[in-house]
Amino acid sequence: MSHPKRSSLPATTTINCFSCSTRLSAADTDTYSQIRPMDQLQLQPQPSVVVRVVTCFGVSRGEFISHGSAGVVFTVNQDIVVKTASRFDSHPPGYAEEEEYSLRRIREESAVFDILAKEENWHPNIVRCFLHTSDYIFMERAQEDMYGHVTRNHPLSQHSIYTFLDGIMNAVCWLERLGIIHGDLRPPNILIGYKGQVKLCDFDNICRLGDYIQVGNDPYYEEKEPGDFGVADGRSEQAAIGCCAYFMSTGTEPEDRSYDTSHLSMLGVIIHKSWKKEYSSIKAMSEELMATISQETPAVSHSIQNVQEDISTARHEELVIQCRQYLSLNNLPSHPPPTDMSNLVQPSDPITFK
Repeated sequence: MSHPKRSSLPATTTINCFSCSTRLSAADTDTYSQIRPMDQLQLQPQPSVVVRVVTCFGVSRGEFISHGSAGVVFTVNQDIVVKTASRFDSHPPGYAEEEEYSLRRIREESAVFDILAKEENWHPNIVRCFLHTSDYIFMERAQEDMYGHVTRNHPLSQHSIYTFLDGIMNAVCWLERLGIIHGDLRPPNILIGYKGQVKLCDFDNICRLGDYIQVGNDPYYEEKEPGDFGVADGRSEQAAIGCCAYFMSTGTEPEDRSYDTSHLSMLGVIIHKSWKKEYSSIKAMSEELMATISQETPAVSHSIQNVQEDISTARHEELVIQCRQYLSLNNLPSHPPPTDMSNLVQPSDPITFK
């Protein structure tokens, strides 16, 4: 799969908030020249369509970061970003449905964060959510996404690759213990925090264990039939993790799962087995990875075992207050997410992580 390349937005593009009338023309701002490395899913509007990207500049003008099918992301300040739904000024056939789809995805993701927030400890490899409402999701600001990081820094050190992979698997195992599957694991949905740790993000495609994945990106998730990307379980996630591992190791996204991995030594064996879905679980895949790390680079193994949450409880509370102030200053609604997804969580044991 080729990744969308960055392209500039036309001067006719305007920015408008979903909930207020604040407008800003792209011709009048350098916002788009400031797009950060995270922007790998750049909005590419049709030439005849004037696009109204949901951003909410209002009192505090933020920097546009990225746009995807579920909405847009822009900065609140140096520590916080906000994600919300997309709208379009012009409505050719299908665009009204896209707006509804975007808002529904935002609300579903907000409901997922409602589930995760009930856990006693926030997983260090899951992007931190400070506040989520029916229309806005406030999250920690990351340095960049995995796609941009690998593209600019290839080849990555063995230490970085192993550390990233362990963090991804650890987070996936944690979600699995909650009875849910990410369902869209790929480089743009994996962030790199300012301390260098990976953070899974974009939970709008999350599935219950045993459900069918209805949206996916080949080869991370193979479409068996139209709208059927297989059952959401550890087997579906291990193939996606294998594709991420291949990308980290080679700097190239595999177009399918037939690529030769023998040149990647022991990691290549793990990737090949994951593509064949030979692991009984993500935990089994993680255990083999750790055995490989211990054998090849013992020092890396020790550092991985000491991953800790990087946001203290006190700091988290400070950032929550900043999010509430932002909503208040910009006269934005703060209604709770309406989607009830509480039945997603049926953990049989206490949720723990390394």
